[in-house]
Amino acid sequence: LSEFGSTHIIDYQNNHVSQSLNIIRFSLSIRGLMAAGKDLLRLRSRWKVIKRFHAFAENHFDLTISGNRQELCRNLPKFNLLVSGSDQIWNPNCVSGKNEIDPAYYLELGNPEAIFVAFSSSWGDFKFDNVTKPVMVNLLKKYHKISVRESDSKKILSEWTDQKIEHICDPTLLLDSKVWLHLVDTSVVEVETYTNAPYLLCYSVSQHNLLKTVVAKVAELSGLQVILLDQDNFFSIPNSKKITNAGPLEFIRLIANAEFVVTDSLHGLCFSLIFGKSFFSVGQGLGSNRIQSVLRDVGLLDRLILDVDTITISRLVVDYENTNKKIAELRQQAKLFVAEIFAL
Repeated sequence: LSEFGSTHIIDYQNNHVSQSLNIIRFSLSIRGLMAAGKDLLRLRSRWKVIKRFHAFAENHFDLTISGNRQELCRNLPKFNLLVSGSDQIWNPNCVSGKNEIDPAYYLELGNPEAIFVAFSSSWGDFKFDNVTKPVMVNLLKKYHKISVRESDSKKILSEWTDQKIEHICDPTLLLDSKVWLHLVDTSVVEVETYTNAPYLLCYSVSQHNLLKTVVAKVAELSGLQVILLDQDNFFSIPNSKKITNAGPLEFIRLIANAEFVVTDSLHGLCFSLIFGKSFFSVGQGLGSNRIQSVLRDVGLLDRLILDVDTITISRLVVDYENTNKKIAELRQQAKLFVAEIFAL
């Protein structure tokens, strides 16, 4: 977007989302007390992670004034173009502790004369009901162009509204490996891999048992040292070295240098694709529609592992010849969408 004009990121303070960057997360609930307990046990590494996230935002984001929705409605400049996206900004489970839609993520920020665009926005696997569906559809009426990240979301939203809905890849895929590596190489990156040998990187989000068995199988077949990237004190993989304090730049470097990646994360998958890594995506339960959508787009649905017994040594290598062509097509499609925005 910055290629077309001055671009700023709205520094919206959603209390539910913002608390994820508190040193100790706390709320008066069983889940909140458990989170606080975990944070106390990993206080040093969590402090370093949060410091690295704040530094990344300060160095690479051009932020507006900070505030809640009411404050931003009063104080934001009258931007000509407002863009919502990406990731799960339309998933009430992610943006609210009460499964409520947050109008700020639909650009209800006080300037009705702006051009409104959704760029690769997502609601993940959230199931809208008779209460949330009409609220969402009404909020989208003001939009001039809408694109969503998941292919199934395009189908659903096309049935709910007369507006044209487009399917655009995750924005991380729009930048190639050279751009991401330049970002890392021109920054201070304090990454420790604990090994100079080739390694298998496991990046975990949901910490389910299938992930452990897939990592064990790949390590057995490949002979690679296992590096586990995970903040949870209570999740471990036998015979692995664990990193608990990586920030955004360390995350990129760890994937870029890995020999193989096993992940249940959407962005673990995206960066594996960007760096042309051999990988397996482990999809199980919630959120797997997001992973499947990306894999289907790049012609690698066979890299989704649902059963560890399907892993053989012949499957450890990924052929990127056709996939790179598909990624190039996705990038071109997204760039055309952006160009059309500025033609409105």
